[in-house]
Amino acid sequence: MARDYLAMTIAGLSSMSSGMHYGWTSTALPQLVGNGSHIPTTSEDEYWISVSYFGGSLIASALASFLMRYIGQKGVIIFATLLLIISWVIIACAQSIAEIIIARTFSGAGDAILLCALTVYVAEISKPSLRGFFLSSMMVYGMLGILAENVIGTFATFRTCAIISAAVPSAVFLLLFFVPESPYRLVSKGNMDGARTALRKLRNTDVVDDELERILSMIYDEKVSVSTYLRLFTSSYNRRTIYICFTLISVHVFSGNIVFIFHTQEIFQDVGGPLENWISSLIYLTAQLVFTLLGLALVDKYGRRPLLLISTVGVTLSLAIESVYFYLKDGLHLNMESVNFIPLVGMMLFLLGFSVGLQIIPVVISGELFAPNVKFFALSLYEGYFCVISVVGLKLFQISLDAYGLYAPFSLFTLCGFFGFLFVYYCVPETKQKTLEAIQMEIVGKSEKLAIPSSRLLGSRQTAQTKS
Repeated sequence: MARDYLAMTIAGLSSMSSGMHYGWTSTALPQLVGNGSHIPTTSEDEYWISVSYFGGSLIASALASFLMRYIGQKGVIIFATLLLIISWVIIACAQSIAEIIIARTFSGAGDAILLCALTVYVAEISKPSLRGFFLSSMMVYGMLGILAENVIGTFATFRTCAIISAAVPSAVFLLLFFVPESPYRLVSKGNMDGARTALRKLRNTDVVDDELERILSMIYDEKVSVSTYLRLFTSSYNRRTIYICFTLISVHVFSGNIVFIFHTQEIFQDVGGPLENWISSLIYLTAQLVFTLLGLALVDKYGRRPLLLISTVGVTLSLAIESVYFYLKDGLHLNMESVNFIPLVGMMLFLLGFSVGLQIIPVVISGELFAPNVKFFALSLYEGYFCVISVVGLKLFQISLDAYGLYAPFSLFTLCGFFGFLFVYYCVPETKQKTLEAIQMEIVGKSEKLAIPSSRLLGSRQTAQTKS
């Protein structure tokens, strides 16, 4: 088996581990606030347990770029995995809310660093024809982790859940020593022999010189300087890329998905319905995994733009149905018992729409659009921005829910979905199986310099030929 598939499997398990931390609150918070909780927990404690995750993510995302430059993508993934293991150990031993908040801060930091490193690593080790599939697979594994955590948390005790969950990052930590570093990283450090060896392992062939030449042509001068970071804002292509990627992740968050993941069981408890809330929650998360697999199968076949357009339409319509239902129920106080199945049906429709596009494609596009010389820094900013808007989204949900009822946040989510459709239609390019140069031509209408200076490239090629 080619090592690129092995590396992707390990990266997928890393994403699964991240998803387990991400979905932990869905079952843990109801246990903590319950009468039998071993740690007394208030609603304010619930909020801080949720946002401490993003606090850790925000701090760590600022460091991710520097860590990747100095210890490489693989080294960063190993470090992040250790943080996730430590977090589960603290949760398993926790006796107070403060300890849980510390653990969630560690898990948020680990997840933020992991997301940045995995996105770069997977994009760099993948063949262009498989890049979209591999990047999308990370999201599928993440959804699998969220579902697994909800299943474990539903039937296991608080401590047992943490111990079982720690097994996944522990396995990842051991397996990571069997995959190579990114050949882009090795080339940027002048290790041509190491890059050639890594490519041979990843492609399962000795014929890698052409690909090595393409990597050489894409590598910038890796010297860290202020101008390197400023180029993220001075280049018209990079500015447009920031605009596209940051807006897409904003639509991803403010369409409501972040709230549904963190408060799945609590939302179904408030909604009511013919099924117990934990059953509805597991149905919801299972459907999310299935629909995300559908999106994975379609992303490289039909492209990013068509799926995003379909996704935003589906999200907008399903959320509009939910908004009307909750307005009639909570705003006008009508008896909705005869149609109390609508929230679950609406959520299934939302999942179908969200999962085929908005769930996976923002991450895929962020891995494809950013130019190599600014990718580390850009993805760190991207993760930091995601943390900030996630905290804002959770707080906005809490405020609007307390003030008006569920119809208020669902109405806001509906408006965001409609805005997302307009944005995708007018601003988002198609990136399926395109080179960075081709994408850049479509975005800014002219070619910007992507290769390293020709003198350095020539010298690197001569060095490579001499060593070979």
